[in-house]
Amino acid sequence: MRTPTTRETVRRWGTEAHLLLADDLLDSNPQAASDLLAKAIGLDRYNEALYVKAMHARHALGDADGIRTLLRALTKALADLDAEPHEDTIALATQLRKNSPDEN
Repeated sequence: MRTPTTRETVRRWGTEAHLLLADDLLDSNPQAASDLLAKAIGLDRYNEALYVKAMHARHALGDADGIRTLLRALTKALADLDAEPHEDTIALATQLRKNSPDEN
């Protein structure tokens, strides 16, 4: 088994820090949370949990198009790995878009 490089370790820590801070900000400042999650996705574009959290942030902002864009970006990123988003992620995106004010 290969030991992670320092660069990989720092990337993981950075991603985790962005995710934790966004979690703290989601209720009080969803725009800041969304911005942090966009940066985290830039660090780790294959991390489905980041997209899921970002979908929640976009929902809190009432941005159904943003949720759709995130799902498309995730689908495209995972296609590089011959993978697809989990069914739960697709269902969540659909549900959040349905309940967004700009979709009604």
